[in-house]
Amino acid sequence: DRILAAGLKNDITVKAILRRSPGKVSPGAAVSFAATRADNRQTIGQFSTATPSDANGEVSVRYTAGDTPYRGAVFITATHDASGVAGRTQLQIVD
Repeated sequence: DRILAAGLKNDITVKAILRRSPGKVSPGAAVSFAATRADNRQTIGQFSTATPSDANGEVSVRYTAGDTPYRGAVFITATHDASGVAGRTQLQIVD
């Protein structure tokens, strides 16, 4: 499991890798990120500004849960802005 301690000073890098078949993803694609609590789907935390995809289709962003009393699972979703295709991973917010 991916683990992140709550608090504004704690953050984690989140990467999305865009893939295309056949061919290769064009650099500069925009991806939006969202984080939701697993228990009630409320938005939690904040992201830095995402970088556009590079020549390898990689996009990265920094995420912090912030000062929250919530401890538990958070779903991180990355969505390709142009197509709406999305992928999701999970992390745990801990003390």
